[in-house]
Amino acid sequence: MARRRLDRGAFEVAVIFYLIGHTVSWRKAWFIGAMAQLAAVVGVVGAAGLVFMKGAIIWPRRRSGLPPALGITVALIRRVRENLLDCVGLLDFWRLSKTKPEPLGA
Repeated sequence: MARRRLDRGAFEVAVIFYLIGHTVSWRKAWFIGAMAQLAAVVGVVGAAGLVFMKGAIIWPRRRSGLPPALGITVALIRRVRENLLDCVGLLDFWRLSKTKPEPLGA
């Protein structure tokens, strides 16, 4: 299960890099995705989680020899995608909560 999540994160990173015109190897994409996932997990626990998460998203890209601006761009694209999916879920929940449920015994 965790391996699948890491592979999906690496695939997402590779696709984002490809779409902005900078291809990376699968190994680099996997490393960047794994470090971003680690930062998300550790960042939730710590007090300064958001700062840690952003730094940990940029750090693996610099470690891989990519410019920091490219790391920030990829991080922002991932964050926008997450927020859009969250908004879709919230709108769907709001729409479903407006309808009256049918009684169970009917």
